[in-house]
Amino acid sequence: MPSLEGLSADGFRLVRMLAQLAPAPVPRVVLTAMAGRPAAQVSAALDELCRRHLTELPAPASTGGVPAVALTSPARVAIAALSATTTPEDVAVAVTAALVATVADVAAAGREGWATAVLLAPHVSGLPLTEAYRHTRTTLAELLADAGRHHAALPLRRSALAITEHELGPDHEHTLSSRDDVATTLVLGGRYQEARVLWQENLAGCLRTLGPDHEHTLSGRGDLASVDALLGRREEAATALGEILADCERILGAEHLVTSVCRNNLAQLLDELGRPGEAIPLHRRTIAVLERTSGPEHQDTLISRSNLALALLGAGDHDQALALHREVLAVRLRLLGAEHPDTLTSSHGLALTLAGAGRYEESAALHREVLAARERVLGPDHPYTLASRHNLANALAGQGLAEESIALHRASVAATERIHGPEHPDTRAARAALAHVSGSRRR
Repeated sequence: MPSLEGLSADGFRLVRMLAQLAPAPVPRVVLTAMAGRPAAQVSAALDELCRRHLTELPAPASTGGVPAVALTSPARVAIAALSATTTPEDVAVAVTAALVATVADVAAAGREGWATAVLLAPHVSGLPLTEAYRHTRTTLAELLADAGRHHAALPLRRSALAITEHELGPDHEHTLSSRDDVATTLVLGGRYQEARVLWQENLAGCLRTLGPDHEHTLSGRGDLASVDALLGRREEAATALGEILADCERILGAEHLVTSVCRNNLAQLLDELGRPGEAIPLHRRTIAVLERTSGPEHQDTLISRSNLALALLGAGDHDQALALHREVLAVRLRLLGAEHPDTLTSSHGLALTLAGAGRYEESAALHREVLAARERVLGPDHPYTLASRHNLANALAGQGLAEESIALHRASVAATERIHGPEHPDTRAARAALAHVSGSRRR
């Protein structure tokens, strides 16, 4: 077993600092910040720890290319034995200060800091649950949300909510905002029922403290209706969103962001209900507003443009739908990268439209790419992954590849029923697709 005996003072201090962090790779920038020594001195100490098998260097592919260091398991055992003595206060202070400073630097770097943000998440989650570190948690969570890494953001969102609830109370405006952040993160992770519980609680708090006409209350009503649609209650949700949109336009105005989001969500739902003729003018109006107020490449604008393309597909306008999907995809590739969830949504929409135009071979190839990426990024049971599997099966059926299509459809039915339940519209659609392909093969 590696021993701590004979370590240099710098090596010993560094290994004590690493032991304060989560058992996960630590970005090198954090080591330099917390050591408080020149970079060359830190490198020398790290070389010593590697030679003694106290630390290891994770493969770049596992850290998004970010230089990182990990404490070995035997080293943690050795340090645990040492921990009968209290960790020096200056070590704990240095580690905490380094994390706070690194989060600020990474946030300022924007997209270039996304990979480092992912590595920071488990370590920042271990900061004390006090108001002093709420901002650091929130800052990192927002950066992770920008990167589409919602699973990594969720523990930070939850701990920020716990702090605000404790410090400010359950109905304080900051607490309401923090609870909304948790619910939004849950939805983006495909955990709809958990999100609904939080949004229902939040709406009650908004009504008590802010009143029925406040923008947060109106937004909360829209969130609750939208998650009901995701849970399968689409007709009821469409009626509710129509009423909420009317209230938003009357109280907040036609160009308020909450109004635009509500209008987009209603239009998207109408398209899903087979009413693209009603959805398209709503989408066009929303896009016109968002392009003026937020800009043509803002994420909200791109979401509405992507949803318009899907509605155009539903209306049978394949050429316009293809052109719009390609435009949005090009922007998202440039701004977000190929495996961001939003980029994958654009690729998925393009694959759907190719199938709608009868270009099944191209569609299936693109669906395969998106399915593989969504399994990596979102996980095999995320609703978007289930949708990719279902639509790949449809494209294969269009090519006449019945056996592979049926196998995928069977997997899709089983997973969708397990995740959504037997009566969810997506489950019914999956069963109907399986029956159709199976019946076609027998004929």
